[in-house]
Amino acid sequence: MEPQIRKINVTPPPIYSNPQLTELITNNVNSTSVNFSSKNLTDQDMEIMANELLQVNQVITRLDLQVNQIEDIGARFVADAVRINTTLKELRLYNNKIEDVGTQYLAAALKTNQ
Repeated sequence: MEPQIRKINVTPPPIYSNPQLTELITNNVNSTSVNFSSKNLTDQDMEIMANELLQVNQVITRLDLQVNQIEDIGARFVADAVRINTTLKELRLYNNKIEDVGTQYLAAALKTNQ
């Protein structure tokens, strides 16, 4: 029996998007204070936030992410962006699902963001 070669289509996984979040970011790209509290934002949304807001907006000083669904992975996305964005001085994360690991990511990032 001869080996057969089969054609396999490999497609990348769909890229997550949140049109409402993208619109909020677009409307706040040059704002110094951004309030995204109670928007039901998730870890995937924090990846978008980190890439499209925190790394682009170099005038933001206050970001309110209270009362969302952010967990440790989302906290890591935020932490990585905070290392780059040195203008951010106030970050509100009250009432999310961030535990010890996420807190450690954020603490380490805030040490470098001074």
